[in-house]
Formats: sequence, structure tokens, C-alpha cells
Amino acid sequence: SKNVLWKSPVSGRGHGSPTIVGNRIFLATADEDKAVQSVLCFDRETGNQLWKTDIHTGNFVTARTAAVTSVGKARSTPPNRNA
Repeated sequence: SKNVLWKSPVSGRGHGSPTIVGNRIFLATADEDKAVQSVLCFDRETGNQLWKTDIHTGNFVTARTAAVTSVGKARSTPPNRNA
């Protein structure tokens, strides 16, 4: 809790690092229970959630199906298949 200015509840799990642009923080999340992937926007100074946009619903890839298909919910770069 040292050097923490604020905390805000986030449904689901964060995927990837937050993106900071000016006074806004953007975070991609995935809620497996609701089968929804979203992008959240927070005020950098107060931590208040400014908006939430659902970007995908249904046909959600879970840990079970990812093990079968070997594809996760999010990936920052394609895997090196030649490695």
C-alpha cells in the first residue's frame, strides 16, 4: 500500500498492462463468469471509472478451451513457432 494513490474495483481479470494517455488510464479486462471482454477508462488522478465498453460477448475462450486450442484470451505478440 506504500505509494498507492487509489484503488478501483475491476470486474474480471486485467489482461495486459494498463495504457496511460494524458490523464486517462485504459485497461482491458475479461470476465469469465459473464463471458465479456471490456475496455475500462479511469481518471489518472482520482481513480474514478469514466467509462466501460464491452468489446466482445459470448463464445468466450476459457482456460479449459484454451488448453484444447492452445490459444488464450489475449496475446501481446504472436508466438514464435520456429523456436
